[in-house]
Amino acid sequence: MIPTSRRVLFVCTGNICRSPAAEAIARGLAAQHSLVGWSFDSAGTYHGHAGEEAQPHSRALCARLGFPITHRARGIRKTDGAQFDLLIGLAHEHVRQLKGHFPEHAGKVSLMRDWDPQSVGLDVEDPYGEPYAAYEEMGEVLIPAIRGLLGLPPR
Repeated sequence: MIPTSRRVLFVCTGNICRSPAAEAIARGLAAQHSLVGWSFDSAGTYHGHAGEEAQPHSRALCARLGFPITHRARGIRKTDGAQFDLLIGLAHEHVRQLKGHFPEHAGKVSLMRDWDPQSVGLDVEDPYGEPYAAYEEMGEVLIPAIRGLLGLPPR
């Protein structure tokens, strides 16, 4: 299902690995395919990394893909539920937390990999503290889900 809404917030735990990568990839794919009207942001359920750059491996992955990360980490805000059309958790725990934070906007919440028909119900595994190969795997599961979100055909 292609969303009719276009303001998307990707949410993971610290907003330093998965969600900033999802934001950068989504922004890059939307630009590559001349999709207008989309906006992307990312946040974390944990506020302890606020202001930090994304992890070096996430930055390296996205740079290699041609979608550099410019985002600085932030925690979710009280206004995010109303500000965004879609709140996308990178794992089931993030979906649960988003629905808890924004019960009036629970219908806007979805799981990242549910946008990929081949991966419905699966989490994007947290690569934090892992070698670069784990970040490559993260990218391999993010791209088809983001393509699905944007209404693009699979690769």
